[in-house]
Amino acid sequence: MALNFGGISSGIDTSLLIQSIMEQEYRPVMRLQDRQALNAQKKTVLSSIKTSLMSLATSLTSLNATAVDRRTITSSDNNIVSATGNGALAGQYDLVVKQLATKARAEASPIDRVTDPKGQGFGVVGEVYTVRNKDGDTFDFDLKEGKTSLADLAAQINANADAGVTASVVQKNPGQYILALSSTETGLGKDGGDSTVSISGNAFGINEQTESAKNAKLSLNGVDIERSSNTIKDVIDGVTLTLKQADPEKTVNLTVAMDKEFITKGYQEIVDKFNAVLKVYKDASGKGGPLEGDSSLRTMFSQLKSSLAATIEGPGGSVLGGTAGIGLSTNRDGTLALDTKKLSDALDQNPDLVGQIFQKVSSTATDFIDKLTLGQSASINATITNIDTQNRTLERQIEESLLRLDRRKELLTVQFARMESMLGQLQAAGQSLGSL
Repeated sequence: MALNFGGISSGIDTSLLIQSIMEQEYRPVMRLQDRQALNAQKKTVLSSIKTSLMSLATSLTSLNATAVDRRTITSSDNNIVSATGNGALAGQYDLVVKQLATKARAEASPIDRVTDPKGQGFGVVGEVYTVRNKDGDTFDFDLKEGKTSLADLAAQINANADAGVTASVVQKNPGQYILALSSTETGLGKDGGDSTVSISGNAFGINEQTESAKNAKLSLNGVDIERSSNTIKDVIDGVTLTLKQADPEKTVNLTVAMDKEFITKGYQEIVDKFNAVLKVYKDASGKGGPLEGDSSLRTMFSQLKSSLAATIEGPGGSVLGGTAGIGLSTNRDGTLALDTKKLSDALDQNPDLVGQIFQKVSSTATDFIDKLTLGQSASINATITNIDTQNRTLERQIEESLLRLDRRKELLTVQFARMESMLGQLQAAGQSLGSL
C-alpha cells in the first residue's frame, strides 16, 4: 500500500477529500444494505405471523362439533367410584357398589420344602404340571433341561398368555417358598368353571384357595347390575365407571354435565390468538413498519376474520344461527370479542347447533390457514422464500460493490500521493531558481 502524506505539498487534506469521495460512492451500497435489513425484518414478522397462525389452527382443530359432546362427570365419593366419558346424556345417577369384582387366587405349597426358588432339582426333567384356570380350562407345562426350579415353572406359566393364570414365587415363611397363582382377569368363571385356579403335579400337595373369583355387583338408580370387571363401560352410554371400594350402605351421586368450561376456554383461546396475531400485523404495518403498505397481508387478515365467522342454514336457505348468536363479535379496532354468557345460553338452548357452528368455523378457518402456511407453495412460505432469494442477491451485490470501492479508494490514494509528489518537486524547482 502506498504511503500518503496528505497535503504536505498542496496544503489540501487529501485524506479527508478521499473520505468524502468514498462516502458519496458508498451510498448505493448503503441503500442495498437498507433493503437487505428491511427484508430481514419482514421475514422475522412473517415467520412470527406464520407460527401464530399455526397455533391458531391447532386451537381451531380442538374446537369442532365433538366439543359439545365433552362431559364433566363428578362423583360424590371418588374413593368408591369414579367416572369419565364423552357424549353421555346429562343427568343425575344414584349408584351403590355392593361388591367388587375379584380374581381367583390360590397358594400351591411344594411337598418338599423349597429354600432356594432358583435352585435346580425342585422337579425332574420331563415332569408335567397342569394348571387349571377359573373357566375350568387346563394347560400342561413340562420341566426342561436346566429349567427345573420353582422360578422356572412360574416363568413358563407366565409366558403362556392363553392360560389365564399368572404365577409368582413368594417366600411365605423364612426359608420356605410357595407358588402363588392368580387369574389374569376378575369375574366369575365361564360355564364349567368353578371360579378357582390350581396347579397339580408330583411336587405339589393340595392347593389352598385363598380367594374365589367374583363379579362386581352394583345398583344404578335402583337397578341391580352385575359385571365381571370393576371397569364398566356399558351401563351408562358414553360413561366409563371405575369401581374402587364396596360399600353397600352408601349411595354415591354421579352428575353428568356438558363441559362448558372446556368449550368456553377453547373458544376464548381462539379469540385471543387471533387478536394476538392481528396485533403483530398491525404493529408491523404501521408507519415506518416493515410491512407498511403491504395490501396482500391486509387482505389476508380480512379473509381470516371472515373465516372465523359462520352461519348455519336450514331448509329454504333460512338462517338457523351463527357465530354472532353464540357470542362472537368484532370490536371497532378489528379485534374479536367473546360474550361468554351468550355462549353459555346457546349451549343450554341448542348444543347441536353450536356444534355445527364450531365445525364449520374449524373446517373453514383451518383450510384457509393451511393454504397460508403448509407447503412451499403456501403464500406466506412463498413470500419468505422470495425474501431469502432477494437477500442472497443483495448480499452478492454488496460484496461486489465493497470490493470495487476498496479498489477505488486505493486508486485515489495513489493518485493523490502522486499529485503531492509532483507539487513537491515543482516547489523544490522553484526554490532553486529563486536562489540564482
